[in-house]
Amino acid sequence: RHKYSQICAAPCGPGTYRKFHNVKSLLCCWSCNRCDGHKFTNTTNEDYCFHCHGTEISNEDNTGCILVEDIFLRYDSPKFISGMTLIGLGLVLAFLAFVFVFRTEERPIIKASNPVFLYLLLFSIAFGILSSGVPLVRPSVKSCNSEFLMLTISLSLITSCLAWRCGSIYALFSAANDFNQPRCAMFFKTPGMVAITTAVACTNVVIVVILQQLGLGWKFVKKQSMDHGPQVHMCDAVGNGGLGYLTCLPFILPSLLFLSTLLIAFKMRNFPHNFRETSNIFIATLVVLFTCVMFLSGYNLANDAIKPFLRTVVVYVMCMAFLACIFLPKLVIIVKKGDIEEERREMKDQLRKYVNKSVKRKSDNKGATGESSSTTLL
Repeated sequence: RHKYSQICAAPCGPGTYRKFHNVKSLLCCWSCNRCDGHKFTNTTNEDYCFHCHGTEISNEDNTGCILVEDIFLRYDSPKFISGMTLIGLGLVLAFLAFVFVFRTEERPIIKASNPVFLYLLLFSIAFGILSSGVPLVRPSVKSCNSEFLMLTISLSLITSCLAWRCGSIYALFSAANDFNQPRCAMFFKTPGMVAITTAVACTNVVIVVILQQLGLGWKFVKKQSMDHGPQVHMCDAVGNGGLGYLTCLPFILPSLLFLSTLLIAFKMRNFPHNFRETSNIFIATLVVLFTCVMFLSGYNLANDAIKPFLRTVVVYVMCMAFLACIFLPKLVIIVKKGDIEEERREMKDQLRKYVNKSVKRKSDNKGATGESSSTTLL
């Protein structure tokens, strides 16, 4: 790095500066050092380097400054246009699903699902689709903070809604097997759902606000992979030094609710309630889990320039998976059945088969218990 000359050193050319040495007998003893960082010199024998302006970087030989190339998703780029098109399509589909639920509230398949739950879930999905568009805009401090907050709210609402729904169905059937009332029945009614989703969302919002006040939220950074290369504008979710892991705090509760939903839905996948609604929830959570695993495994390996688009895609796919797997089967069944009475007959048949199977299982268990007791006595 340092280029030392003989006594009475030669002149230092552009791109370097003179560093004098403490030799009292020689006033011309210096070394020529190259300017580092975004500094330059354009004349001979400069004693220090000059700084480039904020929007400029030094060229490769540090003899001048050039405008830095800022990389982010431009509004006319194919990724931005395709992303915003998909988001608009998703919002339209969510609105059509809302209209569908509103117009078919009296159908047994909608009543059994609790229309308030469906409305709240649709709002959560629409909010999630809307939040998936934030990474597409030009990164800034406000956009990074908004993305962090909106993603937290949407995940909190969706996971708490689904966890409540699976929990209420499981409690209902578990109590029915023993011919009892569900425990904590008040939590499985509509006011309980609203209270739980509100509490989860508000708790995580408070956590996000506290993190942002402490300077630990998602940060806006200009990442430069090479000294004289372009700068990528991005939101860095883990660029907070040793405390970067604290940015995961708002996602702990939604993750636990999501895993609880997945496990309970798997356990209830053969329940007959509402044309196997829990099976549809299980499929949706499985798709989302697979998407998250693929995203987390490849995100850090991806090019910084396409990371915002990847975040948009993963949030969008998650929301559309829930929208398609939960609402599309209801639409197909209503269109296919046509008659309300036919829906009611099929739901009664499903419940009758489930009850008969439960009664048979109980009688078999009692028979097995009786046989074991007789063997012990003998």
